[in-house]
Amino acid sequence: MGDISVHLVDRGRVHADMGYVLSGYSMGSASNPNPDHEMAEFVVWNAVVDGPDQTVLWDTGSNPDAGNGYWPAPLYEAFAHVDAAEHTLEADLDAVGYSLSDIDAVVMSHLHLDHAGGLREFAGADVPIYVHEEELKFAYYSAKTTEGSIAYLASDFDHDLNWNVVHGDEYTLFDGMRLYHLPGHTPGVMGA
Repeated sequence: MGDISVHLVDRGRVHADMGYVLSGYSMGSASNPNPDHEMAEFVVWNAVVDGPDQTVLWDTGSNPDAGNGYWPAPLYEAFAHVDAAEHTLEADLDAVGYSLSDIDAVVMSHLHLDHAGGLREFAGADVPIYVHEEELKFAYYSAKTTEGSIAYLASDFDHDLNWNVVHGDEYTLFDGMRLYHLPGHTPGVMGA
């Protein structure tokens, strides 16, 4: 196994109620049926993983137009990506010493709108996009019907992409980097 390095890519800030992020954070009780809600700021992180033979981008962040009507208003009201316009994928990669052309593969942990908004940068390219089978199915089901989850936007991932679908519970991307199917947050979420 060769050297592997990981570089975090700051993709901006989302403001949201802690109750959305931590289940039961502000639950009511008999003595306090209407607890206060706390708004918090969360960083949208991506990562560049430099492996021995390839450079991998982990997730692609939000679309820069999230606050300009790209995200549906109810979603933006709940999860305001307040500085999305200041965070293009190209500029944020440049800030950590990479360019889009340096990326040999993309791994999508899942396809929610704050993770998949930069996939359009790889449309028509030969860059493999790794996603779990269950995630791809559920994302399309959610985005193209009135069922599923509202956190998927077809306009994020319905492009001419070089999908490499991961099946099963684990997949070796390269020596030293294995992907794991970790359903929970979404049906097809992956970790490494």
